[in-house]
Amino acid sequence: MTGKYYCRSSSVAGRLVLNEAVLVRLPEGEMTVLNPSASVLWSLLDGTRTVEELESHLASRYSITGRLSVKSLLQELAERHLIVLLDGPDRPQIAPFPCPGIQPPWIQPAIRVQEQIHALAGPCGSSFTGQPLANCRADFDTCDDVTD
Repeated sequence: MTGKYYCRSSSVAGRLVLNEAVLVRLPEGEMTVLNPSASVLWSLLDGTRTVEELESHLASRYSITGRLSVKSLLQELAERHLIVLLDGPDRPQIAPFPCPGIQPPWIQPAIRVQEQIHALAGPCGSSFTGQPLANCRADFDTCDDVTD
């Protein structure tokens, strides 16, 4: 079958939280949260289905009659480098993404949130250099400050 095939990017890590896919694009640290319907679509992006097959699967899963289009969302995900376009069907080596266990009600698939992650919880910045930073406690190796 000819058509466009999309696959999740290998530079994206994700988890399903309350039926919403929380995605982090590495190494940029950019976080994107998909609504439940888009999360179901995300779970299907394994490089083996055309856009038409994705739309058909969602229409069947949610008993939608009439026209269903996810092309604009796929385009937006591709522009954000979360998915890649493949020349043909492929079975890339990506981990399966769990489909939501609870059937959420249908809403138009969309990105809910996107933001840059500025800080990650981790050891104090002093522990990377071995030298205390200004105003740092003497026990900087066990400090639990958040660093940029």
